[in-house]
Amino acid sequence: MLEFTRQNILFTLLTALLVMRLLDLAAKKRNVFLFIGALLLIVVPYFLHFSYGVYGVLTVLCFFLFQKYRGIDAIVFSALTYGRYLYDGNFTQVYAVAASIPILLYNGKRGKLSLKYFFYIIYPAHLLLLYAVHYILVNNLLPF
Repeated sequence: MLEFTRQNILFTLLTALLVMRLLDLAAKKRNVFLFIGALLLIVVPYFLHFSYGVYGVLTVLCFFLFQKYRGIDAIVFSALTYGRYLYDGNFTQVYAVAASIPILLYNGKRGKLSLKYFFYIIYPAHLLLLYAVHYILVNNLLPF
């Protein structure tokens, strides 16, 4: 059921994908109406209350538009995040700026160490651990 009080992140990501597609088409066909459509689509998350709103779409676009300019993407992302903090006063999102460090350190090549199977195990394991902690706390199973 679609409710218009709050939407999840998938709506934000879908909107960002559509905006990127429209921007690509606008550039290839040199069509200003597609470009304007992309700009209008950017504000849709605000009116439909998507998670992260316009900030979420702009964050995806930041990395899409500046993918060939090393370092600029991290700077623009940090500025966007700080702007979001100034807008809503929620300091928690500012911690996302720490993600700029590995972005700046990335050299565009795959690492020598493959941790693929490690993460296949660690992700469900950490969810089980969190569930176990929740279960223990909710059911007062602590000995003290």
